[in-house]
Amino acid sequence: MGILTKLTLKAKFGLMYLVVIITFSLSVIFSYNSINNVKEGWDNYLEEIAVRQSRIMEIQTGFGYGGIIHNYKNYIISGGEKSIEYYNTFSDTTQLALSSYSSVKNISSREREAIKLISETLYQYDDAFEKYRLGYENGLNIDSISKTILIDDSPALVALHELKTIYEELTEEKNEAIKAKISKSRSILLGSLAGAMLIVILINFLIGKRIIK
Repeated sequence: MGILTKLTLKAKFGLMYLVVIITFSLSVIFSYNSINNVKEGWDNYLEEIAVRQSRIMEIQTGFGYGGIIHNYKNYIISGGEKSIEYYNTFSDTTQLALSSYSSVKNISSREREAIKLISETLYQYDDAFEKYRLGYENGLNIDSISKTILIDDSPALVALHELKTIYEELTEEKNEAIKAKISKSRSILLGSLAGAMLIVILINFLIGKRIIK
């Protein structure tokens, strides 16, 4: 520290301010990097998890009340262009949701299998609906058509439940990861600020000591 004794008072204060600026600049850089890590974690959550929730809700809406199955049964009972229109709309949007889910980042084999089962069930409904439509169009006996059609939608319901379970597991996992990053960022921020303050205090002490001498 002998060099401090050779500096003028103005130079000593200039050195102190320089050290303060450098120290706090480093603190800001460390803080920014830690905050950026949290942001990346959140972006990853939106990209991988939130999109799953949206697709699951769309699939559930498609098969839920007022959707595919509801309009399928309505059409069997009374026919009508409205039921055809509604059925096709829900079938198309559900198929799009399934296709979109298939392209989700880091999709698992469990999810692919569940999507496959739901898609197969949707295909069965589409195929059966077309048979009924042609039956109505050609004046065939609907009851006779019904005897040739048997759809078991329980695999699709189980598969949909599986997708929900996976979503909940991933949500918990990602939430814990984000919490850990936030905690780490907080520690880095506090640590860098504390370190900066200690350095400033030390420099002030050393310069003050030299000024007194």
